[in-house]
Amino acid sequence: MKNFLNNNIRWVRTMRKLNTPFSVSTYPRGSNMGTVVWSYPKPLSTIWYDNGDIYFEEGEIDCIRKFLEYRYYKDKNYPHKISDNIFEIVENIKKQSINIDSVDGLEKLIKALEAESKHFFKLIGYISYRGAVQMCDVLEEKMYNVINFKLLELNISTQAKDILASLSIPLYQSIIMEEKKDSLKLSKEFSILSGKKQENIISKYIEKYEWLSYHWLVGKPLEREDVKDKILLQQKTSQNELKK
Repeated sequence: MKNFLNNNIRWVRTMRKLNTPFSVSTYPRGSNMGTVVWSYPKPLSTIWYDNGDIYFEEGEIDCIRKFLEYRYYKDKNYPHKISDNIFEIVENIKKQSINIDSVDGLEKLIKALEAESKHFFKLIGYISYRGAVQMCDVLEEKMYNVINFKLLELNISTQAKDILASLSIPLYQSIIMEEKKDSLKLSKEFSILSGKKQENIISKYIEKYEWLSYHWLVGKPLEREDVKDKILLQQKTSQNELKK
């Protein structure tokens, strides 16, 4: 078997991850979308799934890294354009409202999802390479060299890796952190609220965060009693946790 460079394939295990028929079926189309969102010259995605293990092709990993370096060399704003576009796609997905309650049958459900899948496949196009190469890894060495040189020039003893670590802190909190903070805030006075207000809080929580209990459509709906128990369990430590 040959890779897209017409060389013999050399598989490299990159991760173990839940794969479903749905996730695997989205990958070819998402990889093709990579040529649009990353401005690849052609689809780059030699991948092999084996009982949950994911393998990428060694030559392609190297090629993707060199491609990202080339794009950055040609356009220093390339990383910013990529990140801005990703955030725009995410916001567009958040705004989507797909009503599937009236859909009857699997075939119609698939068509309903397909009709609303444009932004989703763009996002798949972005993440389809991530098991092998990440933009931050490509830029990290360049950043380290710049910081290290400047510190030596100024005769400052601070370690370049410490500054790089500070610069690498995410600008935005993750959805996991957002959920944790919200549930801690909800728990502060939850036990003294009326039953009606408690039920209203639980409903809003489920509406906002139920999707976190699924991965590639595999999971189960949140049980109201489980959400209530979770919020009550956090009540004793919520103040200290929020301060942290």
